Amino acid sequence: MTFKVITNPEFTHTVTVDVPVDGGFEEQTLLARFRFVPPGELAGMNGRDYADAVLVSLDDLADAEGTAIPYSAAVREECLGLPWVVLGLVRGYNAALLKARLGN
Repeated sequence: MTFKVITNPEFTHTVTVDVPVDGGFEEQTLLARFRFVPPGELAGMNGRDYADAVLVSLDDLADAEGTAIPYSAAVREECLGLPWVVLGLVRGYNAALLKARLGN
């Protein structure tokens, strides 16, 4: 396949989030749409700012009862306020760029 030069690449990947629960973690997934940000622009950022910089949108979200909820600015802020979501997004973005799962 011929390489396509895209000025502002975006891509969607399934992201795994380890949600803390009593006695451990529950693995949950969401769909994240990312934008490519040059590594130099991400250098030195904390996890929250890093995730905020690369995140375009989220999908496959539900409330506590399991009812689907649409993506919005308020949902974005709520998700980025949860450290386990931020960690999942950063790992998911990096894994997507490396085309491999990050090691442990």
